[in-house]
Amino acid sequence: MGLKNLHVINIFTSMNADKRKKFFRKLLSIIPPLFGMFCLSMFRISIGVLIPEVSLEFSLNEVEVSFILSAYLMAMALVMALSGFASDKFGKKLIMGLGLIAVTTGIFMVSFSYSFILLIFSTFIAGVGAGFYTPALYAYAGELLPFSKGFLAGLSNSVYAFGGF
Repeated sequence: MGLKNLHVINIFTSMNADKRKKFFRKLLSIIPPLFGMFCLSMFRISIGVLIPEVSLEFSLNEVEVSFILSAYLMAMALVMALSGFASDKFGKKLIMGLGLIAVTTGIFMVSFSYSFILLIFSTFIAGVGAGFYTPALYAYAGELLPFSKGFLAGLSNSVYAFGGF
């Protein structure tokens, strides 16, 4: 298999300079939303790192402490389908923005949680925001560069994975 068979190589060689500039401009415009995905990953990983401290602070057993991450993931799962519909109806950027506001609010509330119930609620709010953000990001990336949806989905997931370091 030679380099000519690669889809990306064919796209670049068939483009003129003006089209290449537009392509890279669009590619650069995905960087801020990818940074949001990076931050979501860092928050999700930090939950796991903080669980021992949280269990000591609130005197929780293993089952109770597992509710923290479960609340985040359950909230994401509950709103993801709704987010995809909302991003198609109201706009991808708006839904991504609302998702980031909800994640930020949830993280801010987590930092001031004085009870276990408030901690679970705050984590749930952050999960709702992440659930709204993620599908809207994929839809935005697919709309931005429709011929490179797979590349952008892979790039988004790579950024998410790097957030865990």
